[in-house]
Amino acid sequence: MQRDFFVLKHEGRTDTVKLSGEGKFDLLIEQNSANYFVLEYNRQNLPLYLLPADDVVLNASGVNITDATFTGSSAPYCMHIIQRMKDDRAFSAAYPSYKFASLTGERFLALRDSVKNARIAALRANDKTSHFISPFKEAEEKIYSYQMGLDLINFKNQATKSGMNVTPVSIDRFIDGIDLNDETMAYDPSYKTFALNRSEEHTSELQSPCNLVCRL
Repeated sequence: MQRDFFVLKHEGRTDTVKLSGEGKFDLLIEQNSANYFVLEYNRQNLPLYLLPADDVVLNASGVNITDATFTGSSAPYCMHIIQRMKDDRAFSAAYPSYKFASLTGERFLALRDSVKNARIAALRANDKTSHFISPFKEAEEKIYSYQMGLDLINFKNQATKSGMNVTPVSIDRFIDGIDLNDETMAYDPSYKTFALNRSEEHTSELQSPCNLVCRL
């Protein structure tokens, strides 16, 4: 059943937007700077990046809202992050967690690093034609790191369950190198998911048994 409304989320705020009988809406968003938004409809999420003072036209089907099209200055930004989301799904489908046991830590790290580098390359290629603003480029590269860090944590957890008690130091080095104190990314879903899992991993490490040798 198609709903007659959608939910728009931004920095902890949630707004419900009513659709007309023709499935249309007109919404004014007051903002002084560009921001990420998430549009939720029928259990589907559509990520958005909207520039201030922009007139955006969004056309989407309720069947698959990620096939949406845009017009306006914000369109290249929205299309870039939608493609990133589709690439994320493709990677997750190709390498579900149950396949992690067949990969060494070095192999998974190299594989995941290549994905991150490919996304950076795509960002720079799109920037050449669309001239993205600096805050967007900086935020996107941070998101790529959060996503990679989360995948590495998931790999470590699955590896431990499979009996692989030692993972490459380079995996921990990458995870530890991600900044958890970046307030500019506090509302980003990738940041929040990574921070939560990193906190749980750290707690688990503190609670794990250790062997003490006492010499008198």
